[in-house]
Amino acid sequence: MAFFFSILGVIALSLGFVALWARRPQGRFKVRVDTPERFVFSSNCGEFTLHHGSGTLAWIHEGQRASTKLADIKGFDYLANEEADWVGEFLFGFDFADMWGRYRDTVEWHEIAIVTSPQGRVPVFRSGRLQQRELLATWFFNLQERLLITLGVLHDVERQARETLALLESRFGKGRAW
Repeated sequence: MAFFFSILGVIALSLGFVALWARRPQGRFKVRVDTPERFVFSSNCGEFTLHHGSGTLAWIHEGQRASTKLADIKGFDYLANEEADWVGEFLFGFDFADMWGRYRDTVEWHEIAIVTSPQGRVPVFRSGRLQQRELLATWFFNLQERLLITLGVLHDVERQARETLALLESRFGKGRAW
């Protein structure tokens, strides 16, 4: 019986630790103003203002200001990728299986950018989430992730990115840039 409670304790500690880890800031996207005259939103990539009347988009990122005409916007680019999370790997425990990509902890990144003629690619949203993988335990981490998303503790960054892209496409009247 003590073994059973030990296993439950380890599972509870693991859930608690991942829940605390998930509290770190992730992709931020907030609509500030949404009127027929203008659409203003902020994200971890800056502050953006779409002026419908003048047909311009202005943004501020790290103190730098820029703007472009709405006619110069080709559309949106959606990028999803993974990169190794070596800090998380060493924090959660490094072992020989982590040398194989299949069992290496990664961060799943989702990024949305506006593609313009003069500026090229202008990121407007970026969000990421740790994906834990371990030999013989990936099923547990996947189950843990689903449970924490269901409880609202962990953000589903893929869903958040899709919803953000749909909102931006509808407000700008533009689709994806190919």
